[in-house]
Amino acid sequence: MNREPYLLVRLADKINGVTKWILIALLVSCVSISFAEVICRYWFHIAIGWGNEFCRFTMIWMAFIAAGHAARQGRMVKLEIIFVLFKSASEKIHSVFEWISGLISIAFYIIAILCTWSVMQKIHGLQYSAALIIPMSLMYSSIVVGSVLLIMNTVAALLSPINKSDVSEALALAEEMEKLTNEKGEFINVDDSQEGGTK
Repeated sequence: MNREPYLLVRLADKINGVTKWILIALLVSCVSISFAEVICRYWFHIAIGWGNEFCRFTMIWMAFIAAGHAARQGRMVKLEIIFVLFKSASEKIHSVFEWISGLISIAFYIIAILCTWSVMQKIHGLQYSAALIIPMSLMYSSIVVGSVLLIMNTVAALLSPINKSDVSEALALAEEMEKLTNEKGEFINVDDSQEGGTK
């Protein structure tokens, strides 16, 4: 069995295996509380006061944890137009663009960690949620955890990419668009061109 040569990639994949189950647990708990809240409100005419807040906080954590998985799979938002403009370039050039994009993303994640950490230090022990009475610094920590996971998975995706279908689809779409345009850059009506060919 071929082993991944990069230690960071193996570590990222193992951590993603753990966070996957955390995501499942958070999703199940969120859906369960939401369902229980509906039942209690419309059948028993009572409300779970902390249910809405619990689901909101749960979804925030799920979003930041799942972002790491998206980064590992190469599914984060990217400017595919760059690859389209340089579609005739070699794979090495495309790889350079991937690394530049990844490094810019990592820089953004580091800034997010530093800014959030500063806010967490200011509000720690001072602000609590209204219903669950939990420190708001705990909720802000989801940004820190998510950013760390994003950094780790972005580096792992650069070292050992799993999915390049987004870039391939963008290049394929660019080729199709070229086929539908003439030399002046105007779109060709496919129906008209087919009718002209049959006459």
